[in-house]
Amino acid sequence: MAVDQMNILSLLGMDDDVVEVSAKEKAKKTESNKKTAPAANNNSNNKNQGDKLEVNTETIIRHEGINIPITAYFSEQELTEGILKDDGKPTPITEEDIRERMETQVVFIGEESVPFGPCIELLPDYTVVVFSKKKNMVMAIPSARKKGASTSVCRKNEVTAPAVASFLHEKIPFSILLEFMKVAYHYAKYNMEVHGDIFWNVEEQKYELIIPEQKVTRVNCYDFVHDCMEIMERDLVKKCEIHSHHFMQTFPSPTDDADEKREKLVYCIIGDFGNPLYPNLYTRTYKDGEYITLDSKDVFYVDMDLSVSMDALNNVKEGLPYDLPQVHINGPGNMYEIVVEVDYYNPFYQDFHINKYTNVFTGNVDYVAMDKAKSYYSSLLGIDESKVRIVRFEEIV
Repeated sequence: MAVDQMNILSLLGMDDDVVEVSAKEKAKKTESNKKTAPAANNNSNNKNQGDKLEVNTETIIRHEGINIPITAYFSEQELTEGILKDDGKPTPITEEDIRERMETQVVFIGEESVPFGPCIELLPDYTVVVFSKKKNMVMAIPSARKKGASTSVCRKNEVTAPAVASFLHEKIPFSILLEFMKVAYHYAKYNMEVHGDIFWNVEEQKYELIIPEQKVTRVNCYDFVHDCMEIMERDLVKKCEIHSHHFMQTFPSPTDDADEKREKLVYCIIGDFGNPLYPNLYTRTYKDGEYITLDSKDVFYVDMDLSVSMDALNNVKEGLPYDLPQVHINGPGNMYEIVVEVDYYNPFYQDFHINKYTNVFTGNVDYVAMDKAKSYYSSLLGIDESKVRIVRFEEIV
């Protein structure tokens, strides 16, 4: 098993050697337990995205559990008259103005002038700025856009970090991970991905999982919508984004790479549900222009006895008793199965043996081409592409 993914059993201090089977074979074994997927639902519920932005000199910006006077970022003249733009005309302060200054500036707050920022995780197009007129408060919330799965498994641009991400208040309880796994297993019955966000509750000093409104397919989950006013009212701070690859491998896809470039967040993928034992988990973060692979044991901790953990781990495979109203199944996506034969050198026998591998590839046809499949296996096994022969390559209907 690759060093940068971990079987769930490893979090419990148990042996993580696993035997992988194809997603198609797993689907056949569980066919009798499958539910019929509901019809696609493209209707979005109206979420409370806050009041119209009307800031003044008394407005507070709430971030990471800290109150920052808006005057730390804007002058009194800018707050009362507006910001001078390129045309020389003042315009009222916008949500984007607030996001940009929070992302780029260091400010000093309090009598002791404590430095704060820059909030480098607040990237353009990946941040929702919400305003509460009642509280006269602004909150900037990091937001994901789209997750996906594909054949991309070569993490040449990633480095490994041995310790827990410093921006976490504490490790995330295993019970939170189990809570998401229950949702993930439920939508795996439909061969669908699903996404969740793990927030730190500042007042209660604990983590909690929220499944946002979203659209899901076999290979993507996207259009995530939170009730931003609820996040503000409850003073929640996002710390982790987690999504499932159901029966596919846990390695991040190009879609994931494009989305997961906000710093001070943990990104998790759980997948390989076809594993006859338990699924695998991939954990990373992003800093200074590169992905950093994290040891999942440094992110999660087991908050229950081993016997209880094993019972809970087995129970999550049953999924939920019902479909979540905020998760809209939106079509099958593209999924392919490939069977290859590989001349693989076995150092134990000091000889070459023909091994047959079955796997599932996802993505667009131009990306999941046969040459990509050969490249995948040659990279995975560390062998030349000439040793890889395509036996079958077909779309799964």
